[in-house]
Amino acid sequence: MKNQNCAYGMEGELVAAFGIKICELESSKVYLFKEQSHPGRVIVAHKKYVSEITE
Repeated sequence: MKNQNCAYGMEGELVAAFGIKICELESSKVYLFKEQSHPGRVIVAHKKYVSEITE
C-alpha cells in the first residue's frame, strides 16, 4: 500500500531533495542523507507504508 504523503514510498522529487537512493532490499529501501552533519546517516524505509517502527 502506497501512501501519497510518504516521500520514501513515492520516490519523487521530495525524497531526491534530501536523499540519495543507495539500494533496494527485499522489504525496504536505503537512502543516504545528502546533509551529512552526522557521517553515514541513512534512512531504511519499509516498502509497505507503516506509521510506527513496531508495525
